[in-house]
Amino acid sequence: MVDESVDVALRIAPLPQSTLIALLIGEVRRLLCASPDYGKNECSCLCFQPGIVIFHLDPDAVAASCPHVFSAESHYPGIALPRIEFNAPVTVCYALAALAATILPVQGKLAIHGPIRLLDGDFLLSLCTWTLAHGGMTHLLSNFVVILLAGPLLEDRFGSLRMLGVLITASVLVGLAHCVLDPGGGLIGASGTVFCLIMLTAMLAGRSGTIPLTMLLVAALYLGRELMGLFANDGVSQSAHILGGLLGIVLGLVMRGGSSARHPASRRS
Repeated sequence: MVDESVDVALRIAPLPQSTLIALLIGEVRRLLCASPDYGKNECSCLCFQPGIVIFHLDPDAVAASCPHVFSAESHYPGIALPRIEFNAPVTVCYALAALAATILPVQGKLAIHGPIRLLDGDFLLSLCTWTLAHGGMTHLLSNFVVILLAGPLLEDRFGSLRMLGVLITASVLVGLAHCVLDPGGGLIGASGTVFCLIMLTAMLAGRSGTIPLTMLLVAALYLGRELMGLFANDGVSQSAHILGGLLGIVLGLVMRGGSSARHPASRRS
C-alpha cells in the first residue's frame, strides 16, 4: 500500500498482524442461508467455516437430526459468541516466564551483578534474564499490569519481532548501565522495562518531528518522581527506572520515524 501511495483503504476481512494502523468502523457478518427443503435433505452439507449457518427450520428438529452442526450460534444468529484470541505472543510469554522466575527459587541466579564481564557466559545470560526475576508477587504484579496493557498495543502495531527486540534492548542496555553505576549491587525486576514501554507508548502519540505534550506530562510525573527519590536508600533502583524511561523516548523517536517512513542484597527495579 505504501509503495502504491495509498493513504486510506477499506478492508473487509480480518486484518493480519502488520504495521498498518487500522480503525474499526463497522462489522460485516457472513450469513449462509438455506431453504427448509435443502436443510432437510442435505443436512450434512450445512457445516461451513468460517461463517454462521442460519436454519429456516425448527431448531429442535435440527438438533435432533444433526447435533454436530447445531450450536447456540446457529440457534441464535443475533448473538456473536466471543472467543479467546492468543494476541501479543511475545508479551504473554514474557509475563509467563516472569511468573515462573518469581515463583521458583532462582532469583539469585537470574539477577545481574557488576562489574561488566563480557567473557563470562553467566553474566551475558543474566543481561537477558534479570528482568524476569522479582522480589515477590506484589513486585511482579506492579510491573506486569503495565506491561500487559502497553505491550499488546506496541506488539500489534510493530509486530512480535520488534516487540521482542524492544524487550531485549531494554534488558541489555539498562543492565549494563546498572553495572557501571552500581557494580557492587545486584538487580532484578522489570521496572526499567515498564518505564521504557510507558515512555515509548507516550512518544508514539505524536507525529514525526514533534514532541507530544502528553509525553512531557508522563515524563514529569513518572521520571520526575524517580529523580526525587534517586538518592533514597529504599532498595529500589531509581536509576534503572530513569534509564528505562530515557531509552523509551529514544526508541519512540526511532520507531516513530521508521513507521512514518513505511506509512549485595539484590535491588528491585
